[in-house]
This record gives sequence, structure tokens and C-alpha cells, in this order.
Amino acid sequence: MKKSEGFSLIELLISFAIITLFILGTAQLLLYSLAIKSSCANNMSAAGICRTKLEYFKSLPYDSPELDPGERSENILAQGKKDSYFIKWNILESNLHLKQIEIECHPVNHPIKKTHIILYLSQELGF
Repeated sequence: MKKSEGFSLIELLISFAIITLFILGTAQLLLYSLAIKSSCANNMSAAGICRTKLEYFKSLPYDSPELDPGERSENILAQGKKDSYFIKWNILESNLHLKQIEIECHPVNHPIKKTHIILYLSQELGF
């Protein structure tokens, strides 16, 4: 009998199919992780914009005209990015000495993915 060396064609095809499945699965995981990373970056930028606006409101005196009740909005270009964000805030005076500031921020091209933050300012407590 003759001793055969090497691999048969069927063995090679099966090994290529298995390797292809592993490569495709890895590529799909990579694409999914890049999409999640992009979404997290947008959420972090929106939260940073909301935080900056909250710090601005906290620095104002309680009787400031910027803290009068009403709804306002503006578009903001995120620092270090080319994305534009829409920020909307609503100021409610729920009590004589208490104001509620609701801030909502999202990327202009993704209005469904919103970051929503609420701040309460108390005149008696000073914050």
C-alpha cells in the first residue's frame, strides 16, 4: 500500500469553512463594539453639555433673569467633535423658594437618544 502524505481536498475545505466562520463572527463583534462605542461617546458628550449648563445655572443668583420660568433651547457644537447637539431646558417655579430645571440634550442627528437631567434650586438653602 502506498502511504499518502498531506491533506485531502475535503479536509482543506472543512478547515477553511471553520476558519471563515470564526473570522466572520469576530468581524461582526468588532462592528457591534464600534457602534456601541460611538453611542457611548454621544451619551458622554450630551452628559457633559448638560453638566456644563447645570453648573452655569448653579452659579447664577436665585433671582437672575436667566432663571425665570419658561422653556428655552439652543444648538451647541461639542468640543473636539464635529457633532452638533440640541439642548432644551425648562425652568419651573414649583414653590416660592424652589425652582426645578429640566435639561434635555441629544445629538441633532439622533433625536431619540436623549440625556435628561433635573436640578432643583432652593433659595433658602442657597443651592
